[in-house]
Amino acid sequence: PVPLEMFLHGLDTAHFGSRMLAMSKPAFSALMGHANKDPVLIFVPSRKQCQLTAIDIMTYAAASGDAERFLHTDAATLAPILEAGIIKDPALLQTLPKGIGFVHSGMGEKERSRVEALYADGIIQLLIAPANMCWELTVTAQLVLIMDTVSYDGRDHRY
Repeated sequence: PVPLEMFLHGLDTAHFGSRMLAMSKPAFSALMGHANKDPVLIFVPSRKQCQLTAIDIMTYAAASGDAERFLHTDAATLAPILEAGIIKDPALLQTLPKGIGFVHSGMGEKERSRVEALYADGIIQLLIAPANMCWELTVTAQLVLIMDTVSYDGRDHRY
């Protein structure tokens, strides 16, 4: 058995965009309070939200005065990896030097495996992925955040 601690933070905002924006600050606060230097996985509802959450957390880290808090190497070590041309997503090129990566099914296999390797090697501390990838990822974490468990079923027109 593995000991487990669970913390819940509920929001009652109905609009999806507003709810996700409202979740960003509590998510960052949870990272600051519980993550230390341990690896963190964040699951979000969609691949678009992966990028938005990464940018939000990067912004909160910069505002707190420690923009590279989630990077566990020096920038010179990471620079050749970013300049190799494997990472093509412009947002990912901005967040990786801050120790924040994201993966989703729309990425190329090389790009995705490179980001996962950076996370697995402990170079970056945060990995953000859409919830539907939870069974595909082969990485581990000490802290897992799940942002927004509500999903809409368009066929049945219900949540």
